[in-house]
Amino acid sequence: MFPDNSLFESNTPTDSRATDQAIKVISTFVLPTAADLVPEGAVPRRASKTISEAKNKSRGRQMLGLLIMAGAIAGFIFATPAWFVWAGLLIWGWFLFGKDTIDAEPFRQAFTEADLKVQDELNAFIRRNGLVELFKLRSELDTAIASYQVCDDTLARELMILKSNREARQRQAFLDRFSIRRANIPGIGPAKTSALISFGIETAADVKHYEVLRVPGFGEKMTAKLLSWRRGHEARFRYDLSPNQQDIADERALRGRFAADKAKLEKIIRDGARTLRNAQDRLNKLSEKAKNDNWLKGAADARAQAARDLNVLGLQTPTSSVGLTVDYPRTPPMAPRQSPPRYQPAPPPRPIPTPTQQVPKSRSRSTASTPSCPKCGATMRRRSGRYGRFWGCSRYPSCRGTRN
Repeated sequence: MFPDNSLFESNTPTDSRATDQAIKVISTFVLPTAADLVPEGAVPRRASKTISEAKNKSRGRQMLGLLIMAGAIAGFIFATPAWFVWAGLLIWGWFLFGKDTIDAEPFRQAFTEADLKVQDELNAFIRRNGLVELFKLRSELDTAIASYQVCDDTLARELMILKSNREARQRQAFLDRFSIRRANIPGIGPAKTSALISFGIETAADVKHYEVLRVPGFGEKMTAKLLSWRRGHEARFRYDLSPNQQDIADERALRGRFAADKAKLEKIIRDGARTLRNAQDRLNKLSEKAKNDNWLKGAADARAQAARDLNVLGLQTPTSSVGLTVDYPRTPPMAPRQSPPRYQPAPPPRPIPTPTQQVPKSRSRSTASTPSCPKCGATMRRRSGRYGRFWGCSRYPSCRGTRN
């Protein structure tokens, strides 16, 4: 049950020491952030023209309110009988005079749009300087490192599973020796045997209740015959406790697969660390390059102007949402293949109608066979008359169309 592990070592070359050094290089590699790349916008000395126009509009509204109230007071003095008109004008003028605040929502919206413009220009700057692939590589390396660090634990778990289902594997190998072609089962001839093989049922190990019921022409009766044939062979199976060549071959294959996948992960990590190391000089110059980028600097200046307008109105500047959001299709590197136990409990059989089951009469009639009325085109119904059954229009008695 527990043979010498030295028999199963793979010949796939690995270099754990160099891989660990590469992981340290990757972990110390710092990618630039949005704060490192987005330049500080030039702080304007005064507010924008939009603020001045809004203030002038507010002052004009106040002056109009004063004039209306003055006219209403004069009306009260010289034309008192129409006091209700002057009272309405006085209220309206007071409303216009007291409404001296500026609507701040357009200025908040302007800041949000300027912030989105900075995000767009930052994404364009990243694409222009070839940083998309660099961010993608770093993401793939993080996934590869996580898979590499749990590779040995995963292998140990799979070896335990392999040893725990040893009896099931022996039973499977024993039943695989009995072919459907050489079986002598009453009622199952060459045609039904070919149908079974076409559905992947070739040996006694493949005979399962829910799998056989999927084959056309096999109901419960025929399935019971196949299951009885399988149980007859299965009753002769004897579990062998001593290790055999099949155990050695299975464990060697499992260790070989994991060793190959681990070697691929090591190569991905070492090559990625070398690429990041070569890109370090280019990243060091990136901040200075971003400060001289006209498109990015213009977007930052527009956002600073929008923030200045909010400050003039006495409002708080919203928090910026700019970040390094690089859109690319994620293709994680190859992770160690985990070989789940092949022999798992069979799922419950699907309810498959057998030939003995009858289809309800309400569903046996196809709507495609129902004729249309020759007079009005409506659907027709089966009716009984003096001379037998016939088709009659469903709109009877308003329509008396019939068919034989």
